[in-house]
Amino acid sequence: MQFSIRTKFIAAVLVCVAIIALAGMQQLNRLTKQAFEREIHNRTEIVAAFGEATQTYVNQTLRPATQERTDDFILEAMSAPYATRRLFEIFNDAIPDYRYRQPTLNPLNPVDLADAFEAGIIQRLKIAPSLSEISGYRQKEGAEQFYVAKPIVVTAACLQCHGRPSDAPEAIRDYYGTSSGYHWRVGEVISALMIYVPTSDLRATQLVFKRAILGTLGLLCLSLVGVVSGLFEGLLNRRIVKIGRALQQRALVPNSTVRIKDTARDEVGMLAKEFNDMADTLAQSYRELEDRVKDRTQALTDTVETLKSTQAQLVHAEKMSGLGKMVGGIAHEINNPANFIHGNLTYLKEYNQSLIELITRFQQEFSETQRSASLTEKLEETDLDFIEKDFYKIIQSMEVGTMRIRSVVTSLRNFSRLDESEQKVVDLHEGLTSTLLMLQHRLSAGQSQGAIQVVENYGTLPSISCFPGQLNQAFFHILNNAIDAVEPLKHRQPRIVITTDKVASNCRVRITDNGIGMAEGDRRSMFDPFFTTKPIGKGTGLSLAISHQIVVEAHSGELYCESVVGEGSTVTIEIPCTTSSI
Repeated sequence: MQFSIRTKFIAAVLVCVAIIALAGMQQLNRLTKQAFEREIHNRTEIVAAFGEATQTYVNQTLRPATQERTDDFILEAMSAPYATRRLFEIFNDAIPDYRYRQPTLNPLNPVDLADAFEAGIIQRLKIAPSLSEISGYRQKEGAEQFYVAKPIVVTAACLQCHGRPSDAPEAIRDYYGTSSGYHWRVGEVISALMIYVPTSDLRATQLVFKRAILGTLGLLCLSLVGVVSGLFEGLLNRRIVKIGRALQQRALVPNSTVRIKDTARDEVGMLAKEFNDMADTLAQSYRELEDRVKDRTQALTDTVETLKSTQAQLVHAEKMSGLGKMVGGIAHEINNPANFIHGNLTYLKEYNQSLIELITRFQQEFSETQRSASLTEKLEETDLDFIEKDFYKIIQSMEVGTMRIRSVVTSLRNFSRLDESEQKVVDLHEGLTSTLLMLQHRLSAGQSQGAIQVVENYGTLPSISCFPGQLNQAFFHILNNAIDAVEPLKHRQPRIVITTDKVASNCRVRITDNGIGMAEGDRRSMFDPFFTTKPIGKGTGLSLAISHQIVVEAHSGELYCESVVGEGSTVTIEIPCTTSSI
């Protein structure tokens, strides 16, 4: 959105005024807050001074005068807390919002028992006896109160009534009993002087004062804006508008001879003169520029097309180079431990054969009567015939597994173009059968679902020249994805159908599942590297990209997919039926 200079100027003035107003408001807030704090403290000090004066009068004047005339302890005249509380009860009848209390944790009079808030204050004063005062704000019954708490420390005079019950005046014991308020110690913080003062009237006064100041500032700002706007309009805006209109006309008609009539000797007048000189120069330059633009437009168009083509090639080459380095590194890291395991399987078979022969020779040379009872029992528990056969099967399965790992590594290297696999003339059905064997653990019934039905509709295919390890890898990835698609099925039998036939000069393999299917957007991107619809950690997005590279690039074939959401997918592989090198 574009704004005029006038608007910007007025906005700048408003910003300056706003900054000054904010600074003033901040100072006003600080001053009003200080005034509020002083006033609220003065109120509490007045109440505290009244209470302390009452106690001083009782302790220094009323109690000695009463003691001169009687030996009895007159509670109403000689107990400073009692007298002060009664005076403030009368005071609170006149001014009910103010409160003066001397709560304690273990009082003689239950009326002086501290509530939960006051008990917390007393505990803080006990923990930190150096504190002379604790103050703050609290909400009670929906109203804000300012409170001040001062510690009451036990002196020797306090022990006359709060020492041992037996030493307390008889009037105290008769009135309050002997279960609470005794056994105090000199110097102990036993209570707190609590003063509560309401803040609502001060807050209201402060708010009215702030509103008055804000209203005054608002009126001043509006007046200032009006004055500034008028001055700007008379001195600058009209002349600048003339220059703006001339510039617009110049832009619409490049060859126009528009001029600005402004002879004033100020900055705007100089700007008008410079515009007139510039208009003459631009008219000549415009005519020259038109001729140059025509000559260079065609050259730039050709250059842009060349740059776009080169950029696309460079980006593609860089992506494939980075992908190849990454996949090659992964293949190298997997290949080393796989070769180590595969190489040691030969020795494992030899060691197993030696051990079996040793055990057999032992059984032959030592009859059952020559063996100990524990050895005979151990031999009976151990089924050596089963172990011998099963151990051989385990080694065979390990060999198959390591060969599969090596095949995967070979496929990864082929994808990264680090080396080339050997071409052979093979039967595609054998590759499909071996791949299904490797996936048997996923096809079998598990704890969460039944077995996946595999239907093999094999036609007649000739043996073809291909990279068998790579094709087996493509079969593996496609079948693995088909298994992933049918695993979530709950209401129908999961099924995978493998159909082979010969179409024209191509050998065709179709792998159809009745799984969850794919959306059209996912189907179009399924062969892109690193694209996957599986959850994080369950799919790398490389399997179908590798399969596409194997079928299309390495074998000059075709790989495509048809899918319907909720019904299933069909992946079709077509390889040229040739026995010569691809």
